[in-house]
Amino acid sequence: MILFIVNERAGNGRGKRAWAVVERHMRDIGRSPDYVKVAAHSEAEALGEAEALTAQGSISALIAVGGDGPLHALLPLAARCRLPLGLIPCGSGNDTARAFRL
Repeated sequence: MILFIVNERAGNGRGKRAWAVVERHMRDIGRSPDYVKVAAHSEAEALGEAEALTAQGSISALIAVGGDGPLHALLPLAARCRLPLGLIPCGSGNDTARAFRL
């Protein structure tokens, strides 16, 4: 199962719009029951939910939808659990995405 951590407020609402596109695509390719979205009010809350879900052992990848905040919050969890970490950059600065030329 793919775990998406979505910051819907990222980039003045770009996170919410980006998620709508991702969600539609996931359904179009038949993956609707194969992913989980966590939209939290804070990165700490999202990380807590992500840690709980990964502890169950059903998560195969983590994807941050937002800016640098969610990505940096998930990085230690991804490393600790040896999970792939993806980014759909839609924050206001996207410094990390820009540094990796995404």
